[in-house]
Amino acid sequence: MHTVFSLTFQALRRAVVLLTCCVIAPGFSADAADRWTDISSPLLERLTNSGAKPPWPGGCSGVVVNRTNGDVTIKVVGLGLWRSSDKSRNWQRIDDDIIYLSCERN
Repeated sequence: MHTVFSLTFQALRRAVVLLTCCVIAPGFSADAADRWTDISSPLLERLTNSGAKPPWPGGCSGVVVNRTNGDVTIKVVGLGLWRSSDKSRNWQRIDDDIIYLSCERN
């Protein structure tokens, strides 16, 4: 009797995991996409409107968020490291102009 109960419990547990992964979790993912905020495009636009010419491919190559204080640091290809401490309203370059081009390669 115990073996039957054990098999039934395992089958139920697998069904719950399958249901969670296939039905419930995709809904969370779709909700997260609806709440996504683009913080790099306004910075890139501000830099290019100021005359900066990022090399190909341009754009943002990395984002780090400090979970303790909310500061956001972005690596802009060819234009250095930038940090915002006010939810991306203002950005300050923080690398003393020493990071440029594609520093992802050694």
